[in-house]
Amino acid sequence: MIKGIKRRFILLAMAALLVTLLITYGSVFGIQRRNVTREADLLITLIAENGGTMPGGGFYDFGMNEETRYATRYYVIWTDANGTIYASNMKNISVSTAAQIGDQMTEIFQRGKSQGYVGQSRYAVYSLNDPAQRLMTVVLDRSENLRTLHLLGTVMCITGGAVLVIVFVLLLWLSRYAVRPYERNQEKQRRFITDAGHELKTPLAIISSNAEVLEMMNGENKWLSNIKAQTGRITHLVGSMIELSRADEEWEKAEERQTLDLTEVVRQTVESFSAAAQTRGIVLQTEIEPDVHITGYLEDMTRLTGILLDNAVKYTDARGLLRVELKKRGRRAVLSVENSCAGLDRNTLPHLFDRFYRADPSRSRETGGYGIGLSMAQMLVQRQKGKLTVDYSPEELIRFTAEL
Repeated sequence: MIKGIKRRFILLAMAALLVTLLITYGSVFGIQRRNVTREADLLITLIAENGGTMPGGGFYDFGMNEETRYATRYYVIWTDANGTIYASNMKNISVSTAAQIGDQMTEIFQRGKSQGYVGQSRYAVYSLNDPAQRLMTVVLDRSENLRTLHLLGTVMCITGGAVLVIVFVLLLWLSRYAVRPYERNQEKQRRFITDAGHELKTPLAIISSNAEVLEMMNGENKWLSNIKAQTGRITHLVGSMIELSRADEEWEKAEERQTLDLTEVVRQTVESFSAAAQTRGIVLQTEIEPDVHITGYLEDMTRLTGILLDNAVKYTDARGLLRVELKKRGRRAVLSVENSCAGLDRNTLPHLFDRFYRADPSRSRETGGYGIGLSMAQMLVQRQKGKLTVDYSPEELIRFTAEL
């Protein structure tokens, strides 16, 4: 349980950090890319308004200087309404070949958009507003700016990954201190339940023995019968509480897992409950696949199948149906116990695994249930890294399914 809390603490903290880094780095990268695009569109506008060439001066208000005209690489193409090139300005581009320029122009015209990116270049298409419907296309090389932007993105990914690793290591170390108070409280609670349970056993045993002696001396009467019955119930409850507390302790132990023949475990458990089912007139059906093996804890699996079958026998309607199935599903084993249970309120299903919860208190008093068994069953399945679910069908059949 403590390990699960540590794991959830680390996962939540790492998820929060990851979201923060994605938002922060994503915003910085997005702003920088928008600035690169805005600067490119500004230069293209200047070139277009100056007739296809970079102006010699007078644009310092745009955050540029005289060197900008020499550092800017671009070319301009004039085409007629049919797309035929009738003029061009290639004086300010030196790295692109004629074939590359031709490919870029073809892609631009195929897109049919007035502006955008083509490769590492930003372009814009302007109409000259003349009777011939001629167009001027300005293509601005942005390879250096985009390379710098991509380098920034790479640095962000590397630093972000490093931050995640460092924080993860720190959280592994700090999580021990974060959950230590909870761990101490839980240990005190377990110790109190165990000690109190053992202290109660002695007076309960004395009360039960005295009641039996009085019954032998004075004969049977309803008062002594009630004392014995209630003493037995309290003794059983104390034993269940101690068992649940021990199960919590065992959760933390690093026991050695082994390969188990789950088929044999389920068959033996079914056989041990067949007499109790027959006594109540319950029809017991089984569908157990052979050679179903899992890696786990033998004691846990024996207790799990025993809890599910004990619960089913207690709460199956008289002369009802109880069905046990064990199947192999991929790499997992699926154990399901289904029994007829008329009149169950569906709203109780989410609470069946809560400790000390009883869907029908009056019926639980008859069967001796305290709402502990299913809670322990869920704990055993979780320890196996599996999942325990419950479903109630329209045919009034309740089905517990353990995926192991």
